[in-house]
Amino acid sequence: MSSPNQKSLETECGNVTLKTLVRFPFGYRSAILDLATNHATLWLGLMFVVSAGLAREYDRENLAKEPWHLIAPLIASLATSWILFVMVYSVAIYRGAEMEGFWTSYRKFLGLYWMTAPLAWFYGIPVETFLPPEGATNANIWLLGLVSIWRVVLIVRVIVVLFDAWTVTVLPVVLLFADSVMLFLFATLPRPVIEFMGGVRHMQSELTVEMVTRYAGWWGILTYPFWALGFVLVFVSTEPEWVNVTATVKPSQRIQPSAWVVATASIVGGFVLLAAYQSFRFSVS
Repeated sequence: MSSPNQKSLETECGNVTLKTLVRFPFGYRSAILDLATNHATLWLGLMFVVSAGLAREYDRENLAKEPWHLIAPLIASLATSWILFVMVYSVAIYRGAEMEGFWTSYRKFLGLYWMTAPLAWFYGIPVETFLPPEGATNANIWLLGLVSIWRVVLIVRVIVVLFDAWTVTVLPVVLLFADSVMLFLFATLPRPVIEFMGGVRHMQSELTVEMVTRYAGWWGILTYPFWALGFVLVFVSTEPEWVNVTATVKPSQRIQPSAWVVATASIVGGFVLLAAYQSFRFSVS
């Protein structure tokens, strides 16, 4: 049986433009498909991952001496995207989607996964410069929550569009993945994951960070069985079927120069900000 929306599948994708970059974070179907079917999206997304790493780390670490801090987000994104894609790929095959091959499909998915990186630019807001310590900590925690929820919602939307799937069959997969990653980080990182991910620095904020971490951890543990059960239920029935939408559309032809300009400017701007801030910070420390 075909999915209820199969008749409305796109037949041709447009070029990736500046408008595409603006629309993608808000889950527009056309923007997702334009990016998913363009081979250069992977490299565009990689540039945004680098700029997001600069936004997160420019005011925290001495990147001139420890440049590996910029590599960590890239490695983490490769690991987490691969795990999520294995889960999604398994469900897609089970629900009847005709896949093009694991690595071809993963390349498309990784490009879209990396295109969520600009949301991390919120972490670059220097809240410590205009808020008191406790206020800055709270602001960083709220920004972390905003970006995390936004990314989960966006990834759910991306999978729904890619496979013309029902949200109810995608949500348990993504939430089980997100909860697993969160609990793993809580258990393995030497400092609270909220401090690590959200750019919270040591001030008078340890109690706040520890409290939020504890509540988030307990919430993750309590809800984990529900996401796991939902993931199992996704495999109980093959209806409605998933459809590999990108195999049914004509690929977008090119990424327009304006999109490359934005990606390049985000990296250049990040390095300029990094040089200015760290030159001042570490010269007076």
